[in-house]
Amino acid sequence: MVVLFLGLGIGGVWWFVSKAASNVAADLNNDAKVDVLDLSALLTNWAGTGTSTRGDINSDSAVNIFDLSLLLAGWGSNSTATIPAGGALVTVDAASNAGAWKVALSFGHFWSDGVNEPTQNSASYVKWAAYNPPPVRVSTRGYPTGGIPKIGGVWNFAHLDAMITIDRQSSQAAPMVNLSEIADDIPCVRTNAGFAVMGQYFARIVSYYNTGSMVTETGATITNPYGTANKITYWELFNEPSIIPDCGLMTPDEYASMFNVV
Repeated sequence: MVVLFLGLGIGGVWWFVSKAASNVAADLNNDAKVDVLDLSALLTNWAGTGTSTRGDINSDSAVNIFDLSLLLAGWGSNSTATIPAGGALVTVDAASNAGAWKVALSFGHFWSDGVNEPTQNSASYVKWAAYNPPPVRVSTRGYPTGGIPKIGGVWNFAHLDAMITIDRQSSQAAPMVNLSEIADDIPCVRTNAGFAVMGQYFARIVSYYNTGSMVTETGATITNPYGTANKITYWELFNEPSIIPDCGLMTPDEYASMFNVV
């Protein structure tokens, strides 16, 4: 029995340490480190119960020795996310209530939807304009390739420009853009360095629309023929990354790490 207990104890310590190393929930105050402030927050809610009790690191609806062990195992650790100069770190605190969601109906627009350039499908364009849809979510995912601004290393915004221009003229609000996939020449490397390369790719697209031009990897300048008339306020990184493997399937933590670096 003593040997069995010792084995369980060693296994338990290993489990605590291995879980804490990747468990950002131990950072109770979301300051990107685990220290005495997090310990204080945990002890304040000691023996508390409930699904949203602060300090419940292992999500078993109770604040107890198991949570304390996880916190101590991660003591002194810092967030693995790299915050770029002038950037911000996005974290999720499941124990807090940020308020009610504001929900708005929107329509998705892909290059293959048949509502493209007026010269290609004028009948659909007229119907789209007459319908005057609510906010439109324009996706860079094209079938087979229409809406992607960079294919085979070559930048071409013609199709994406057409969609955004039509939607800006024909919908009730400015469109948002879903950067639903990376270009085929951007490697899917899921490290901070790899995410930084993706970030450079996405930043060039944002620059093209929001400043009126962008500079390619080779130093060439591509000017938006519409200037900043198609400026985009809202951008979305990837689409349903937990089920669509544009860069492999991502867990929520992996997506947050990608989001922070990009």
